[in-house]
Amino acid sequence: MSERRRTPLWQAHRDAGARLIDFGGWDLPVAYPAGTIKEHAAVRTGVGLFDVSHMGEARLRGPGARATVDRLTSNAVAAAAPGKAVYTLLCRPDGGIVDDCIFYKLSDEEFFVIVNAANTAKDLVWMREHLGADTTLDDESDATALIAVQGPTAVALTAGLAGDAGPRLAALPSFTFTDAEVAGVRCVVARTGYTGEDGFELACANDDAPRLWAALVAAGGQPVGPAPATLRSSRGAPAAVRQRPRRHHLAARGRPRLGGEARRPRLPRRRRPAPATGRGPHLSHGRAASPTTSAPSPATATPSSTATPLSAP
Repeated sequence: MSERRRTPLWQAHRDAGARLIDFGGWDLPVAYPAGTIKEHAAVRTGVGLFDVSHMGEARLRGPGARATVDRLTSNAVAAAAPGKAVYTLLCRPDGGIVDDCIFYKLSDEEFFVIVNAANTAKDLVWMREHLGADTTLDDESDATALIAVQGPTAVALTAGLAGDAGPRLAALPSFTFTDAEVAGVRCVVARTGYTGEDGFELACANDDAPRLWAALVAAGGQPVGPAPATLRSSRGAPAAVRQRPRRHHLAARGRPRLGGEARRPRLPRRRRPAPATGRGPHLSHGRAASPTTSAPSPATATPSSTATPLSAP
């Protein structure tokens, strides 16, 4: 049995008494001594801290980077403005889905991308096989830590640790990013997340992650296990989210099924009411004849002088 991989914050989780489990091959905290209820409440009323350093990161560079990204993704990532983050899909030629991911555009010649942990190797192989001319791809997963700061007061907490850059971070629109120092640590600060609350995702060097995590905890952040299901269900989100170890809701072949429409329930077929006169519904297109009137019998029916003939004489 292979040894579980560890994030740069593994020792911090262990020192805090977290319960560590196998999460897609990673040794990650599933719960802290505070308990899942308190963790959930922290994200909904204060600030929750998530270690999502198991996610994969890569950088595409070169004069052909824009054209490559435009071909790899299903959204208009290449046309986005610099500083914009775009949630998108990597698709196969037949429409099947390789994976979902978030691209961050620094310029037409440089893009940063975060992919799902369990699919990192597969996703990067796919991208390398479809790189355009004058484009390089560097895997930065083993050198990058990622901390999600989520909750109603997450922006204020993060901005308070950013010094002069604080007002700039607080003014960041959703799905944009910038470079800034948070608690003295150089970070890429993105206004993204997956809990239904406001907040940031902070990418930094592995060696700096413990210092950044400690500062966030000291400022009032509550460490939380990897996206409790209660956070997703209380916001109506699909069961699978970005950091889930396996992406069952994305189909590699056949008709792609996205998270929100994974399998629609089969509703019971509406039954037509029985005709009141006993006549078949084929005579009234499913509507029963009026019970107060009856159709004339062939013996008593009289032809109408204004009737239109069915065929020309």
